[in-house]
Amino acid sequence: MHGFSTTEHNSAAPAWVESCRELLCATCAPACTYGSVLQPVPSAFVACAPAKINVHLGIYPHNPGEHGYHRADSIMMPLGLCDWVFMHPRTAAAHATHDTATTAAPDATTDAENPQVADAISVEMSVSCGVETCNNTVYRAAHSMCAAFNKPTAFEIYVEKHIPVQSGLGGSSSDAAATIRALCSMWNISPHDERVIRVAQHIGADVAFFLWGNPTFLSGVGDELERMFPSVHVPVALIRPQLGVSTVEAYAMFDEHPTQPQLPGDMCLCLEAVSHCNAMGENRSAAALGATACDNANVARAASAHASVMHRAAEEISQLLYNNLADAVMRKVPCVRDALTWAKAQPEVQGALVTGSGSAVFAFCSTTQDAQRVATRARLRNYRAYSTITVGLSDMVCYSKECTCDAAALCGADAGSTQITA
Repeated sequence: MHGFSTTEHNSAAPAWVESCRELLCATCAPACTYGSVLQPVPSAFVACAPAKINVHLGIYPHNPGEHGYHRADSIMMPLGLCDWVFMHPRTAAAHATHDTATTAAPDATTDAENPQVADAISVEMSVSCGVETCNNTVYRAAHSMCAAFNKPTAFEIYVEKHIPVQSGLGGSSSDAAATIRALCSMWNISPHDERVIRVAQHIGADVAFFLWGNPTFLSGVGDELERMFPSVHVPVALIRPQLGVSTVEAYAMFDEHPTQPQLPGDMCLCLEAVSHCNAMGENRSAAALGATACDNANVARAASAHASVMHRAAEEISQLLYNNLADAVMRKVPCVRDALTWAKAQPEVQGALVTGSGSAVFAFCSTTQDAQRVATRARLRNYRAYSTITVGLSDMVCYSKECTCDAAALCGADAGSTQITA
């Protein structure tokens, strides 16, 4: 059978993480933006790690003799579905007594070459991703940041996973970026500092995107910023088959039958236009809600304006979706083609595509209710499915799954919808 299944082993969170969770859930006061870092207690830092989709992915064939990363044009959009990264710096006493034999990698020297500090970084995942600690992007990001800024490697890190692995949704890259943002907050360093960006690019091609965070066009090997767009809010249903896809194997399949990619210019122009209309529509919606006589008619006008904006965005972007890696993915794992075919056949779906190297498929819908309906039907077909929305780092997110504030994000496994405040 092509591909592989992912087995999840949920682990109990450490006591300090549970304390943070209780404080984050106690009130809606900790609502923050996707790009900010929370401090529920002075000694702990919590960062959101959103998923992503590729609305354009153009992979270039290797030239003769080339190896490693492929040149790529990539336009990515962040999603409301997110992991959460908890970080706790160790005290000197805890550092001296904590056993890191099972979590730290003593021979991992490629990302941290500072002999003056002992390796005391531990990384725990709520879901096992089948990756050794020394290869975990969170561990590598923390190690590399400490090396770049000459800081002691003394942290406990816990990653609360909601983004499915091996899905093309960027979970591991986003977790690394969240780790970097948490350290930047701890050390009072800008996440856009050139040294920080270099660390991000060293960890992985997508990592720097999650530091910038809005819809972004990247070139090079997918790590060079070309153009950034204002956030666009489009409802999305995510459909993930039971089998995952190895990125390495997907690119190997592409190399067997390489194709020249379409250029991303039309999608860039579309995102500029849609972003402008999105901003105007949401301003009209806010104006209607903020009118002196805020009656039912104003609320209805606001809802209508917002719905019109999302419908137009879904419709226009859907016409230009492109991924020339998708055919290789679907040859390798045929159930991805089945998921894409099923998604395109749903009456609520404006457009659908495999994201990145798969195996997840995303489907743009006109309304959040439509996305929820598609996700619900997908679960009945034994897919893992989520209803969410495209976001930007300035949008609001709330950790608490029980919170009723406008920024509440229901980001648990197969959790349904995500709400944002624009």
